[in-house]
Amino acid sequence: MRDALDTLNVPSDLPHEGMELTTFKEPVICLECNLYLEGLITQGYKCGICEKAFHRKCRASKKDCIPMGLNNNNASTSAPHRSRPEMQHVFLPNDGKSLIKSPSEHEYVNIHTCPGFIGQAVKEKAEEYLCNTKEGTFLVRENIDTRDPGYRISFKYKDSVRHIKIVSVAVNERQVKYCFNKNAGKRFDTLPQLIEYYRTYPLSESFDNLSITLEIPFHAPEMMRAIQSWEATTDSELSFCRDQEVMILEKPPGNWWVGKLGDKVGHVPSTYFVSAH
Repeated sequence: MRDALDTLNVPSDLPHEGMELTTFKEPVICLECNLYLEGLITQGYKCGICEKAFHRKCRASKKDCIPMGLNNNNASTSAPHRSRPEMQHVFLPNDGKSLIKSPSEHEYVNIHTCPGFIGQAVKEKAEEYLCNTKEGTFLVRENIDTRDPGYRISFKYKDSVRHIKIVSVAVNERQVKYCFNKNAGKRFDTLPQLIEYYRTYPLSESFDNLSITLEIPFHAPEMMRAIQSWEATTDSELSFCRDQEVMILEKPPGNWWVGKLGDKVGHVPSTYFVSAH
């Protein structure tokens, strides 16, 4: 209730004047954190002066408020609308010219804040990680194959794991845009922006017949050592012995994790483990 009242009652002393809770018809980016606003209605706030968008937690932003008429760039927070590219295969072909071979420090920092980023991994490792997860679980990885470098999104869709190539397009010497197709579709300033957008809006905006969002960020498996033995009491549980190392695949809230031992996967009590390292 307190959160709801705080959302509706906009403080009068905010740096940006005339801030109003707004329903945006097009996807918009928050001026403060540079990420997309989520939802379909009342996604966030719009400044009455500069008309920029903000999350609730970002509405106290002190970034310059420039009236739209005085902004020479006429920049808008609305994401551009482009036609949907046709998709023959989920894994897009490489276009070496569009890839940036040496990521900048800015890109390096951004990718490591990306939900589900696991570092370098081949698609087989991604499939191993995701094969027993729920639909909509995804990870972001840097492809190890030097013949086809760049970033990939791997995600669980129905009963299989799909892979999408992220294309890096050089706008100029200092600016890079990220997209799925360099000739069509939306482009994003950072990889986290791209991921956050498709956590709200379905991939079908860019690919036909992929009516799914990137719902659950994957966390790389962690090896944990059992401090006590456990005997499974149901088929969904996993038995293990004291001092045995178990690969923890998921850590949902509560007292049960999802572990893997050999070729068996099952629930394990979270209080029975410490880090193996």
